[in-house]
Amino acid sequence: MEPVGQPVPSTKKTTAVGCASAAAVFVAALIAVAVDYVLVVKARTFCDAGAEPQHLFALTVEMAARLLLAPPICVGIFFLVKRLGRALPGSKSMLLAAGVVVACLIVLIIFDFATIGTLDGYPGDGSCPSDNTPPWWPSWLPS
Repeated sequence: MEPVGQPVPSTKKTTAVGCASAAAVFVAALIAVAVDYVLVVKARTFCDAGAEPQHLFALTVEMAARLLLAPPICVGIFFLVKRLGRALPGSKSMLLAAGVVVACLIVLIIFDFATIGTLDGYPGDGSCPSDNTPPWWPSWLPS
């Protein structure tokens, strides 16, 4: 029995799994931000709405903030949910945490596409409707 107040020694396996999980979540967040940026730029250039160099530069600055903030926030969310779900049996807490992170990244992509990718009312070239939603964007997703 461990003395009260003494830290529980961690095993190398636990530490390795935690580090690998953090690295995987970090990389997933980087990929999600890259996909987010590509979708927003493609929507703007397809509809020719907000595709001027100064607007794309401002968009790049906005996305740089996401690139710097999203990965550590996602890692924090992952370990917070994993810690809160530690009562779950087996690796279910890890799956729950990964699912929450993936859901957060999907919400980020859809939110950015809807708010900064489709500039409602911005005068485009007429290839898109007035809300500047490209025809290739699924109608069942918000824009």
